[in-house]
Amino acid sequence: MRYNVSVRWADTIKNPKDMPDFGCRWLAGSIKPVRLVGPRVPMVGGQRKNQSLRESITDLRDCYSPLKCWHRRHLVCVYERKKKQLKVIYDCAKLYKENLSAKCVLFITAEGDMATTFETLFLPQNFKHLTGVRSKLSGADFFGLVTRNKLSPSEIELSDDGTTDLKLDILPQLMNIHKTARMVGDYDYSRSLFIADRIAGTVTAAMGFIHSMNYYLPKSALKSDVRDITLKTTRRRIIAIFVKNRYEELYSKLTYLASGLQIEDKIFDSIKSKIDLSEQSKEY
Repeated sequence: MRYNVSVRWADTIKNPKDMPDFGCRWLAGSIKPVRLVGPRVPMVGGQRKNQSLRESITDLRDCYSPLKCWHRRHLVCVYERKKKQLKVIYDCAKLYKENLSAKCVLFITAEGDMATTFETLFLPQNFKHLTGVRSKLSGADFFGLVTRNKLSPSEIELSDDGTTDLKLDILPQLMNIHKTARMVGDYDYSRSLFIADRIAGTVTAAMGFIHSMNYYLPKSALKSDVRDITLKTTRRRIIAIFVKNRYEELYSKLTYLASGLQIEDKIFDSIKSKIDLSEQSKEY
């Protein structure tokens, strides 16, 4: 059986040029957009039981409405975008758990002839903030789900302004911040929506930290040069990085050491009380 249904939307858009092309065939020169359906348009779901032919044609008309067509395509695009970003989040969660979760990272910088420290603590619940996604889940529950690849796309929301995508672009790099960071400094508050007290990172990626519990905790990620968002007077070059488990007393794992330096050098004398040189291991 064939149907030839002509559907008009008189009160939607006055100019057909204002309507995007949804794969519909418009009547050229018409003030009111007209879409021709058929004659061989498949009826979605068919004519249901106890449903008249007129009602089934109405369902077909609603199904192929341009606005509803756009809405469905928009939902599909959002869903596919979430699935793509979830893969990045899953991969980064595994790196975070392996490299940073429940660990302290000690960034050592040079200030004249003395070494100064910037001590950070990475907790499981901090990972959610770094991704830039919105979710009703707590930080701990969010991290538990992503480490098991159990987080559903419906449980997260991505930012409309694209900031989530920017954060996830550089998040894999930041999962190795205990090896790759080269600069630290106090945040200059130049970004209105970026919250942090101190910044650590490189010329391509930065991680913001807030002071709490006698440590600096990771708060956010930013695709930016550290030099562009820190106060020049507080900016320091990182000369060494140590890592320890949260409840260990001393740092014994060396993950970065600037070229030309040795831990036995005099510049490290002021911080040797934090380092166990007898058990020191290297990972760089």
